[in-house]
Amino acid sequence: MTGMLTTIFAGRPFALFLWRFPPLAVRDEALRAAFHLSHELGAWTLAILIAGHAATALFHHFVVRDDVLACMAPVTRRHAPAKATISQPN
Repeated sequence: MTGMLTTIFAGRPFALFLWRFPPLAVRDEALRAAFHLSHELGAWTLAILIAGHAATALFHHFVVRDDVLACMAPVTRRHAPAKATISQPN
């Protein structure tokens, strides 16, 4: 949303999927700058969160040596053996 609002308050036309829109608002440099700053801060925050998440998963896998990384990737998770059933006497 912040990227879209930056474009809108820049007073430029834009395309969204298959539609083309004319400028929706007059150029407002203060609002454009505010939305642009929030867009950049959000992008950096997301990048830091992704890198931190990956680094923590690798730390658990290689240093702590627990199964956190395996739990995060259920496609490669080893399946536990089936529980033995207790047979009932007849």
